[in-house]
Amino acid sequence: MITRAFGQVGTAQERKFSGSGQELDLNERKEVLILQQSQLANTQSFAKWDGSLQESLSAFTLCYRVKIYYYRPEVTVFSYIDTQLSKIRTDHNRRGVQVLVNAHGFRVQTDIITPLMHWAAFCFAFDATDGFYAIYFNGEKWQPQAQQNDSESTVSAPDFTPTSTKLMGVDGTIVLGQDQDAPAAVYDATQSFSGEVADVNVWSRVLSGAEMAASTSCEGRPQGDVLAWDAASWTLGEDAAKTLLPLEESCDVFPLPYFLFTEKLKFSDASSLCQAFGGELATPMSQEEQEIIFEQALENGEECGKGGSPLMWLGIRDDIEEGVWVTDKDEKEITYFNWVQSQPNGGTIENCAVMKGEVFQGRWADQSCRKSFKVCPMCTLDMPVFLRFRGICDANLYDDRFVLAGKRNGKPYFRGYYRSQLFFAADGRWRLENIMINDTYAIMEEDGSFNYPIGRHKWIFSHGFCGEQAGVAQSLALTQCAKNTEFTCDDGTCIPINQVCDRRVQCPDMSDELDCSTVQLPRGYQSTLPPPSENINSPLPVYLNLTLSSFRSIDAIDNRFTVELVVRMIWKDQRLLFKHLRRDRQLNIILPSEAQTIWVPTVDFLNAENNQHTKVDQDCKITIKRLGSPLPDDIENSKEGEGRGINKNTENYVSLEKYGLGIRYEGKAQLAEYDIGGMHVERLTSEEPYSGLVIVIMMQHLYATQLVTIFVPTTLINLISFATFCFKWFDFQNRIMVSLTALLVLSTLFAQISDNLPKTSYFKLIDIWFFGSILFSFVIIIIHTLVEFHHHYASPNHTSGSTPLSSHTFRKPISVQDLSKPPKAPPHPYKRAMLINRWGMIISTCSYAIFFLTFWGIAFSQKISENAKHIEAEEGNTTGYPD
Repeated sequence: MITRAFGQVGTAQERKFSGSGQELDLNERKEVLILQQSQLANTQSFAKWDGSLQESLSAFTLCYRVKIYYYRPEVTVFSYIDTQLSKIRTDHNRRGVQVLVNAHGFRVQTDIITPLMHWAAFCFAFDATDGFYAIYFNGEKWQPQAQQNDSESTVSAPDFTPTSTKLMGVDGTIVLGQDQDAPAAVYDATQSFSGEVADVNVWSRVLSGAEMAASTSCEGRPQGDVLAWDAASWTLGEDAAKTLLPLEESCDVFPLPYFLFTEKLKFSDASSLCQAFGGELATPMSQEEQEIIFEQALENGEECGKGGSPLMWLGIRDDIEEGVWVTDKDEKEITYFNWVQSQPNGGTIENCAVMKGEVFQGRWADQSCRKSFKVCPMCTLDMPVFLRFRGICDANLYDDRFVLAGKRNGKPYFRGYYRSQLFFAADGRWRLENIMINDTYAIMEEDGSFNYPIGRHKWIFSHGFCGEQAGVAQSLALTQCAKNTEFTCDDGTCIPINQVCDRRVQCPDMSDELDCSTVQLPRGYQSTLPPPSENINSPLPVYLNLTLSSFRSIDAIDNRFTVELVVRMIWKDQRLLFKHLRRDRQLNIILPSEAQTIWVPTVDFLNAENNQHTKVDQDCKITIKRLGSPLPDDIENSKEGEGRGINKNTENYVSLEKYGLGIRYEGKAQLAEYDIGGMHVERLTSEEPYSGLVIVIMMQHLYATQLVTIFVPTTLINLISFATFCFKWFDFQNRIMVSLTALLVLSTLFAQISDNLPKTSYFKLIDIWFFGSILFSFVIIIIHTLVEFHHHYASPNHTSGSTPLSSHTFRKPISVQDLSKPPKAPPHPYKRAMLINRWGMIISTCSYAIFFLTFWGIAFSQKISENAKHIEAEEGNTTGYPD
């Protein structure tokens, strides 16, 4: 690949080169051919060599210098063909120089870009005896460079494998400016050359590398032994002409990298203007550069500064540290100075610098940077300056690629690649013209900025363009910013494209944070229609996830609770295009005004008060998740951008799916009265033709509270009831009073707790617990009553709690006969009562124990089951394209 050494130092008078032992005078005027003076593609612009080859050539070297006005699909500069249609052709199209030797099936495509409106020098050498070939451009040999494309393959130059020793025959013709499909005939306007050509020479041998390097750097003008430019005679077509130019101009293949703008600007605008053209304010770094810059400023700056007034701004300042001068662009300290005597003397007031005019011979002085001081800027640029015109939707009408091509009417002149020119017209307005169609133009609107077309401006077309009527202002941007990687600020400066709309201002004019809309609606887009699914036979999945922030209140009696929640929905709308997308989804927020124009799914909460549903408002945030790589930059848009390419609807078109768990809770699990248990999402089964989900939230009373306030007190009361069996079995009065009191307390407690619990159509465990406890107390009372019923008293005056009668009370008289018999124990008078008391205690105790164990067994099993459901809900994640 050729590295062009633009900006070779040395004045025009000093650059005298020698060749063949003779020194060249660059002021000498030499013949130059102008092909296509009309600048329009045609077949009448050619120069046919009147001479002929004296013998066939097995080797040759072709050298010439060329300046292209406009590119064509193929730009044929040199064309040779013989009667056998063996052809040699050089093509200088915008993709690179191409050389064709079709008799040997050889074509080499180089990456040498011949710049528009700048002279360039070439040499091409071929030798059919050994397959050697070489290409020289502006003093350097072209070396093919391995390149890497999207498929990661490399590109290399082809080998020249001759099929014979003949390259040119005596029956061949040489034509400049046209591709011959027959000797000196059958031309194609799309393959023609528009520009100037000079010093075309052909040798019958391969020149040495040193000779070709010297010829292409204009260090000499050797003449060919086959075709010698100074002696050659040419037959010109109707659209061709000869002229004389000084060698200084056609040999200027290394243009100086300086461009003076002859409009006085304040320092900040001057700096921005140079940066907009891809350069910076010129600052000499040596005495040699000082002389070159001063000379060029004098030649082009009659309007800038005469006598001793400031001639141009210098790209240095000392506002960071007084007395320490650094470059304006990258703040590097400089070591070369050329101050006027007693300068600098402005202290902290004058932090910029200027180059003085002819009286002071270009010496420097410090100057205030304030806007009231205006001086011409000279920019250091990478010549040639290539530019893009963004917003050109029809490249067949106007070019979208331009090059800075000098000056016209005192302002920069821009030449399009194929058919356009952009210049400052005599009426004081910038004009974009199509040179091939009369009265086809656009005028730049004045917008208050400095009067240059670089950057983004409004243009009014003389005709309908880009879907707009004639006279409608349209946005175009003339920029040198790199495609796909840089963004053009309105003033023409460049910033990395990933800094656009990132909520931080990087452009000097703050234009990178303007018009940060994200959504681009296609033609015919309807926000009432759901987007198509990726699977045409399935409904569009909308993934739902709820986040519960907190429970404000829980009313178990009325089965109501108030909760703060965040609803997240994720879906794909393949109809939309987006721009300025970031990897961070939170930076891709759709503006509220845009959100009203796109399809957004609506979710109804069926059991919420007042039929609550989701809606797009100021509290709603819609973000875009960037998936994959951005689409290529579309230069038909004046602004660079990275792009990618829901109402109720029936389940045939939209399917509501859960994303992840579907629901999660961010608050404390333990509330004042309840513990938030498991949550899970189920599919809604409904007769309505809508897709839905059911959110199940398990709320549990706190076990510790329930144990302390319910189960422990009731168990103690039950123990108190059971403790009455420890009283004397005949103490009915105390037994029955304690048992009845326990029963009344249980009944009261049950009533109070039941009022604070939701009403249900089924028995809850708490109901069963109280029922069992009350039944236990009731059974104890029944047992005590039966014991009392079978308790017989000696007299009516005996009451419950009195001491039972002694055994002598029931003795009968014993006869003499009975004394011989053993005595028979009399039946116990309280045996039945005591038996009922004993078995009643045993049976009630066992029953209560069975009830107690069964109850808590069921309770713990339900708890384990609830925990299992909670675990199952956590493991049963549903995921889709959101990942």
